[in-house]
Amino acid sequence: MSKISIAQLFEDKKEKLKLNWIAGQRGGDTELSDEAIAQSGQGHDWSFEFYPPGLDPGD
Repeated sequence: MSKISIAQLFEDKKEKLKLNWIAGQRGGDTELSDEAIAQSGQGHDWSFEFYPPGLDPGD
């Protein structure tokens, strides 16, 4: 079973997906297993906020 940390997953995908990690970095060491990833959409309330490039959410 392979595992990846949330921080590593972010680093691997941030340029392609144009992501910015702005909060909660302490959780970056949390590891995700193949099983956890396969079940990731079941029973979770994922909350992501999307801000288009150039839009500052603090304005």
